[in-house]
Amino acid sequence: MTFLKRVPIVFLLFALPAIAADSGWLIASQSESVMAGQPIQLQVIRPSEKSAWPTSLHLRLIAADGSETRVPLQASADAPTDGMRRLYSGKLEGAVSGILRAELADVESNRLALVASEDKVKLEPLGTTQPIALAPKADTPEGEEAVQQSVVLEDTELPALSVNEPIYFVVGGNGDARFQLSFNYRLFSPEGAVVALAPFLKGLYFGYTQNSFWDLGEDSKPFRDTSYRPSLFWQGKMEGPKWIPQTWKAGYEHESNGKEDEDSRSIDTLFFEPRWQKKFADGSVLSFNPRIRAYLDKEENPDIHQYKGYVTWGLQYGHDDGWKFSGSYAQGTAGYATGQLDASYPLGTEVFSNIGSFIHFQYFSGYGETLLNYDDRKSDQFRIGISIVR
Repeated sequence: MTFLKRVPIVFLLFALPAIAADSGWLIASQSESVMAGQPIQLQVIRPSEKSAWPTSLHLRLIAADGSETRVPLQASADAPTDGMRRLYSGKLEGAVSGILRAELADVESNRLALVASEDKVKLEPLGTTQPIALAPKADTPEGEEAVQQSVVLEDTELPALSVNEPIYFVVGGNGDARFQLSFNYRLFSPEGAVVALAPFLKGLYFGYTQNSFWDLGEDSKPFRDTSYRPSLFWQGKMEGPKWIPQTWKAGYEHESNGKEDEDSRSIDTLFFEPRWQKKFADGSVLSFNPRIRAYLDKEENPDIHQYKGYVTWGLQYGHDDGWKFSGSYAQGTAGYATGQLDASYPLGTEVFSNIGSFIHFQYFSGYGETLLNYDDRKSDQFRIGISIVR
């Protein structure tokens, strides 16, 4: 029995989570390394002039095995209280090793990757660094309620090459395997000459996702189908009233299975994907991200909108150091419904090498698991495997 029926959509998967008023704090470090007993200095940029400066903060350092160290940070005494950035300093007392994820524990912030080093690192004073440029705020007419202006903030501290969608390998009971590879590449440096001349190129990315279905149950181990999805899109962050998304993506995507003649399938779409996100006190995060698409070319499968529809509703909930659950739901214009549920849990470094690794469970029900058979309904698929990005 399947859990999906041909019924109209009567719900949004989740209520839109409210965005905290003090979301979007930014942190930056002059050094990429930390060491026990050595000072840590961070530049902290507040979301708006209305965000109050705390006298102290706590930096969370999370290792690959899930262990956590907190470093108390104190504001520099001579830092102006009316500026947009302040210097905070602390000292790492406990012993740590490997690659660490760093974020503020008291308020929602971006994340940094730091390396725990055994060698002493010379720290340059952060007061000499250039401030992170924030878009100016629009003047608020007198007597009207002040509302933060929506601006796009780029994560310049992130590498140019990053992950787009989850990366995993899972296998079903009948040997039906599925694996997905995905990445993003930021085309232009936010501080480069090209962006200085054409600022709209700041958030331009190339993306690529490959989804392959491998029939390990057959003698010849054939690949049933593979979907190739190159894309070109803009993405950015936003600040503003609680109802606007925190991040967004918008652009063009081509999807093809690379086959010829009657087995050839391809579609071209324009898409817009806003994301609302809420972080809770225990560190868990709830995200809601509908992906809205418009078809540009579907000649090889003219009725695909009857099965895939125009929106895929997405939800994720979980903790970086524990369980994470995600779900997606799409319904075509003819009522054909498709859903997928994923659950994953960290395995730790005792199982695989010193990288992120997770046990991954997947359940699929509906139409269009492969692009070749977008209009065929297979039996429900239960799979288990490993993911390195979730």
